[in-house]
Amino acid sequence: MKRIFSLFLFCFFAATAFAQEGQRAANVVVSTVKEKKIVETENKIGLVKYDTTTELSSEVSGLVEDTTFTEGEIVNKGDVLVRLNTDFLDKDIGMKKKEIEVLEVRIENVYRNLQRYEKLYKQNAASEKQYEDLLFEYKRMKKEKQAQELALERLMLEKDKSVIKAPFDGIILSKKVAEGAWVAPGSTVCSIASTDDVIVQVPVNEKYVKFFKEGSEIFMNFTALDKNVTGTAAGLDPVADPKTKNVYLKINIPYFTKLPVNMTANVNLPVSEPQKLRIVSRDAVISNNGQNFVYTIKDGKAKILPINIVSYLGEMVGTDTKHIVPGMKVIVEGNSRLRPDQPVKVTGEK
Repeated sequence: MKRIFSLFLFCFFAATAFAQEGQRAANVVVSTVKEKKIVETENKIGLVKYDTTTELSSEVSGLVEDTTFTEGEIVNKGDVLVRLNTDFLDKDIGMKKKEIEVLEVRIENVYRNLQRYEKLYKQNAASEKQYEDLLFEYKRMKKEKQAQELALERLMLEKDKSVIKAPFDGIILSKKVAEGAWVAPGSTVCSIASTDDVIVQVPVNEKYVKFFKEGSEIFMNFTALDKNVTGTAAGLDPVADPKTKNVYLKINIPYFTKLPVNMTANVNLPVSEPQKLRIVSRDAVISNNGQNFVYTIKDGKAKILPINIVSYLGEMVGTDTKHIVPGMKVIVEGNSRLRPDQPVKVTGEK
């Protein structure tokens, strides 16, 4: 097998080999291979989910006067989403305030009469019944005012509920109402998901669960967006698939724009216990025909080496390839056009 692979390398690069004499040295930047105890990973497919979603409903009935959002829009906690018409409610509030004002005038009048009769009663110039009737009327009217104030508070609360606001920072998943529509208590106006609780859900065989450590970093790539993301292992769904025996791993990720529900992510999941691996910059890896290579430097010339990647670590990769050792210099810039044995000049190190 090694002979076949060596023959492949020789044939692949022989056609493009540079003449050694008089060839100009290529400027390159290198980085140093390190060793670290990490886990082996495998690529799994996950789907974007929002862990916290709610069907936002109206608590009161009314005519939709205005909506201020669209599907897919990012909103902040407290942003106004829907306003209901409050014309009739405003009239009721105004009338209730006037009723309370009139009642206050009547209470003040009864109170003055009560004070006057109290003096007369103490002087035996008024009957006890007259005094007690006034005292009862005064107390009754005070209670009536309290009831009217509570009714006013209810009307004010209803007006406040006529403005529907975002309950948290989130993204609008769907819009269920439009201007001119009538909503009743409990009617859904929109579906909103929290942008603080974005997860990638990954189905895996239950045998891998033991390698999934909560709080550990998980690296993934969104191919459709050409974006690498680092997530945090959050836990497991409480129910496994009874047919496939798969369990669903949950990985928290930061929200970023253009991230729809059910978008796929290529997730590098741990599938082994920690082991010592050599850590190489991802920029050093060159892929060709399904094979991965890196360039190192020997005697001032580029030397190509195959590399077996067993773990993806964001901007780095882990390898168990024996001939890649800690302290080795690998080329991370200027390697895309290099050829084996091409003279190189190191201009920097990362």
